[in-house]
Amino acid sequence: MSSRRLLILCYFYPPLAGGGVHRVLGFTRHLPAHGWSCTVVCAGEADYWVRDRSLLDQVPPGTEVIRAAGGSAMSTLLRLRGGAGAGDG
Repeated sequence: MSSRRLLILCYFYPPLAGGGVHRVLGFTRHLPAHGWSCTVVCAGEADYWVRDRSLLDQVPPGTEVIRAAGGSAMSTLLRLRGGAGAGDG
């Protein structure tokens, strides 16, 4: 089967944890078995305070992740307050 490529645009992707991370992570976990390669464009690691590093273990090795850092008001607020890493866990 020929490999097809899917571009996914989302805000939350591991290690960020939030409202939509599990649905997108599920797509990237299961689509390779059906002949799809995934590229994910998402927020930078410092753009949100809720993180779950254990989710990184579920990201398939062939998934390309492109992070667009600093594009939100939340990331600016976190930088100004100096708490960008406060939610690691």
